[in-house]
Amino acid sequence: MPRKIVTDLDGTLLRTNKTISQRTANTLLCCKNLGYQIIVATARPPRDIYKLLPECLKDNPIICYNGALVLHDRKVLYQHGLPQKTVLEIEKVAKINGYNKICLEIDNQLFANFDAWEDYGWVCKLVDFQNLSFDEALKVIVCSETPISEYFLNKLPQESSGVLTDKARLCQIMQTNVSKANSLNKIIGNREFIAFGDDNNDLEMLTATSFGVAMENATESLKKVATAITATNDEDGVALFLEENILKNGEIQQ
Repeated sequence: MPRKIVTDLDGTLLRTNKTISQRTANTLLCCKNLGYQIIVATARPPRDIYKLLPECLKDNPIICYNGALVLHDRKVLYQHGLPQKTVLEIEKVAKINGYNKICLEIDNQLFANFDAWEDYGWVCKLVDFQNLSFDEALKVIVCSETPISEYFLNKLPQESSGVLTDKARLCQIMQTNVSKANSLNKIIGNREFIAFGDDNNDLEMLTATSFGVAMENATESLKKVATAITATNDEDGVALFLEENILKNGEIQQ
């Protein structure tokens, strides 16, 4: 049976109020004490992740920015960013298609060409990207009040790829071949892990695992590829599944 547990954060481990319940934290600690390695795979940046995680998870591998950065015990294992030239091309394509609100993740800081704090509650530096000097961005986020078209994804520079999340109102763009699944392949090297997720950026991860679990609040596309479906994030769905299938039985019954 898989001895590694991989979990997304938002909509999965985190409740709607962006906290991890004591029940979930205790369950993960019990699994860790049984010898399970727990890996967090999220779109979030390190500055958020370490504030949100319980202490028992902070020394484990953490996949940030959907796989663009991988940390272990706060040390960088590897990272794959988008060069400045590509980022500016993405900005141009986004604006041509009517998407003018854009954020960049650079050196664990968020830069935006709009007031992302007012719109999303994101702490950011307001800048003109044309005047910003940087080598690479680990992620570009295109934001929209209405769903972003799949057509836009096909217009991105070939050295980049995007995934629509948050009901298609965010397009998260990374270097081509960057994904949670590819990062997990480098860390684990096989399909023997249990994965929990809720949104489209978890799709490859749930198809790459031998046992994928979708939250009840997950997208329909994710539920279709999942091995099992657990309760919602607000109902401690991750903890519930682990309690019933690992702590109670000692291993997952496939």
